[in-house]
Amino acid sequence: MQKAGRELSPEERLRLEQGNVALNEQMRILQPISDQRHSRSTNYEEIANEFEKTIPALEAANEDFKLVLGSELTRRHPTLFARNSPETAIDRVIELLRNSGDPGGQQRARRALNTSVNNFMNALHVRRFENTAKLAERGTAEAQHPMFKNWERRLIREELSRAATPQPSAEYTRLRNAAKAAIKETKTIEQIGKEAGLTEREIAAMAAQSKKDAEYYAKRAMEVEEYTTPSVVRFADADTVAKIEGWQEVNKAERDRLKYAVEAQQRTVAEAESLYETKKAKGADEDTMLRVESAINNARRTLSQMQVALERAGGDSTGRFYKQHQGIYDRYNKEVANYLKSLGGKQVKDEYGVGWWEVPVKPQQRRTQIFSMGGGTVAAGGTAAYNAATPVEED
Repeated sequence: MQKAGRELSPEERLRLEQGNVALNEQMRILQPISDQRHSRSTNYEEIANEFEKTIPALEAANEDFKLVLGSELTRRHPTLFARNSPETAIDRVIELLRNSGDPGGQQRARRALNTSVNNFMNALHVRRFENTAKLAERGTAEAQHPMFKNWERRLIREELSRAATPQPSAEYTRLRNAAKAAIKETKTIEQIGKEAGLTEREIAAMAAQSKKDAEYYAKRAMEVEEYTTPSVVRFADADTVAKIEGWQEVNKAERDRLKYAVEAQQRTVAEAESLYETKKAKGADEDTMLRVESAINNARRTLSQMQVALERAGGDSTGRFYKQHQGIYDRYNKEVANYLKSLGGKQVKDEYGVGWWEVPVKPQQRRTQIFSMGGGTVAAGGTAAYNAATPVEED
């Protein structure tokens, strides 16, 4: 579900769609300017006129067009536009293209325009790709949206539904398989007898025991319970989940010690910086300033090392586990546990400290599968859709 991305608001979707329209329009207008045939043209006056005609339409699609392309011109060709700001660089390149008295300047202006326009269009392509990816991501999130709310409750109910569906009992299955094996053995013996040319009486005598076994197992299978359902389904409790997953607990004493040490070192750094400013204001000599500056650097280095140690010891976590696991533990220990309890679940622990919730199975919990998968598993990038035809009680 996390890989599905987040849903976009209608406003965000509209902004991205309109952004792509504007990007496409700019690329359409600029395409002739970036065309290879245009770049080989020596009619600089015509190039200037064609480019100048496109500017109003480009500004209509992007009000910052002149500023952005002008920034590209001044950044990439500083010697040619040394006296120009980004706002005036486009006017300058048109002026240079029209200056027939300076052929060298015309050539440089044409190259500058071509490279800048191509770089500008590449940036447009990247932006359009990003917008399109966000719009596609939204579609994936929407397809999985029905799973988002109270997903753990739905999965718990599906497990209870699976358990409430009667399954052949283990004893019935054993006896049935034994009867099938005896029948198969009988047929094999009869086939061997026929191939050996034995009489029917001789064949019957050979197969008598296997026939007797088949009848016995078939009769016993009819006497035992054919289908059964478990009385409870077990769900691991939060502590067992943490134990199985191997979540490391925070050493609270060490974490708190390092937290206080970091706070003290931060004060030390602040005091050293304040001393530096005081010395500087009083005009201290260079050696004094160098010593104070060295002390600041040492204090900062120590602070950085202490902050790394604090992060390894638990950082800003305030719970039992590191922050990347504490939220999951809390969800199991509160929301999930409360829901299992509401279904009649009882918490059990064995002599090894392993705990679980035993939730009673009821016949009315039978239902079809809650989630149907499409395009592979969610973890593999597929989508999951809620089966709307399935009756679902309110969460």
